[in-house]
Amino acid sequence: MDTHDILKAIRVRFMLKNIKLLIPFFILVGLSSCIIVKVRTPDEEFDTEFTILKKPSVPMSDVLIRSERGDMIAFLPKDWFFIDPEDKIPSNIFSVSANPDYSLCLIFAKLTNRIDVPQVLKKEGLLGIAKRSFEQKQSKSLNNVKLLGDFVPIKNGLQRFYIYKYENVANNLIGKTAVFVTPLNEAYEFSLIETNINKRENISNTEFDEIFNSVLASIQF
Repeated sequence: MDTHDILKAIRVRFMLKNIKLLIPFFILVGLSSCIIVKVRTPDEEFDTEFTILKKPSVPMSDVLIRSERGDMIAFLPKDWFFIDPEDKIPSNIFSVSANPDYSLCLIFAKLTNRIDVPQVLKKEGLLGIAKRSFEQKQSKSLNNVKLLGDFVPIKNGLQRFYIYKYENVANNLIGKTAVFVTPLNEAYEFSLIETNINKRENISNTEFDEIFNSVLASIQF
């Protein structure tokens, strides 16, 4: 079972509203307190220089995204809503949501079961987790996903992320992903992706990045 099942569930929802849906092929990855355990910060031994994450610039809601283990939480942007995939999604994806006009989609997924997190962190740091995440997207998209720019280290307080942007060359739609590892050594990724549900003009790069950064700033682990 792969992420195409997500698309099938979303199509059903759109068809009921007479909306034609074409989710991009590269969606392939896509209140309780967090548990805190004292462990090392990924990449601290690599002396990685992390850029400071900007403060949120998009209004956020109080709608909570929470991992199964409770070791990370995040919030949806205002007026966004969850999409019920009717249990037709890969087991590592635990949250799918969209904006009001369905032009953007947010996906949260767990990477731990697909990556040997301790081993990758030891050899390559958090950058290695980001590379494995991108490689999975390439493999599932039959190499239709192209990396745009570099893998970028970002920090928000003591929290560390690597982000990367990519394009599906088959439809010219853009996605952006952040990977992170919680104190429980669980690896996760959060992705913001464009869709082409309607003929609305593509969202600007600035607005896309503002939404991505605002959700990223809401993540707590």
